[in-house]
Amino acid sequence: MSCKECGCLTSSFDERLGETVCDKCGLVEITHFIEDTVQFKESAYRTSVIGKSSHMKQLGSIITTSGNLKSNNMRHNVNVNVSDRRMVVLSATTLSQYSINRDVLTRVHTYYRAIKSEHVLKGHTLEERSAGLTYFILKEISIPTSLRKHQSVTDVPSSRISKVAKKIAKFHKKAHIFSERNITIIAQQLLDKLGVTGDERLDIINMVSYIDILLSERDIRYSDNFLASTVWMVSQINEMNITQKNLVEVWNCSDGAIRVALKQLYIILGITKAELNTYSVNEIIHGIRI
Repeated sequence: MSCKECGCLTSSFDERLGETVCDKCGLVEITHFIEDTVQFKESAYRTSVIGKSSHMKQLGSIITTSGNLKSNNMRHNVNVNVSDRRMVVLSATTLSQYSINRDVLTRVHTYYRAIKSEHVLKGHTLEERSAGLTYFILKEISIPTSLRKHQSVTDVPSSRISKVAKKIAKFHKKAHIFSERNITIIAQQLLDKLGVTGDERLDIINMVSYIDILLSERDIRYSDNFLASTVWMVSQINEMNITQKNLVEVWNCSDGAIRVALKQLYIILGITKAELNTYSVNEIIHGIRI
């Protein structure tokens, strides 16, 4: 019999747990619950043990004073699925490696229930499903990551992570999360909202183009938070009057996400926040470091 979840044709029986489990995705196909209760029944003549008889030694049986079998108390629970619980635990463990709010775990429940009911990820292991789903969620909420990093966290090949994540994005009609964006045009839109012109605008566009290359090399999406962080960074270098509050008011970003993105940009650029006033935009782009 093939697995209802992934189609795998092989399964294993765990005698200790009494479970028949799919070898590929971990779905518990059959769980046998045997109720081994020992009771006693009083009569005027003797006490009979419920659960044992010299005539029929069957666990869970009720033996009357005359030794007749009254009822069989064996229960079977078929198709109990604990793979959902394993999925949540595995995803929570993965997401704990990132700076996220615990509320993000509710997305795991919501998204997985939907894709599971439609068999979107049929043929993928539980580990691949968890890795792909968590990668999709991280990208959706613009948490800095990459396929390379997520592979090291989940121990799932990046090609499988990408394939699963894109299936999930397509199913939830959010394929744009993994689509290529013309970051220069998007940056122009942000600068229009901020009213930035002249040489300051050119410096920001040049820095955006440079950071776009660096992020692409690391397989990191240039999110709105990264863009806002780039603008803020250049504003500090050129002593422009642009605050993080200004950016939050006109752009799809948040104070906390900007700070997280800035920390990663400092590492990628090889500078610290304290050194922003030390370099010009051109010096940073050309790799000049003291």
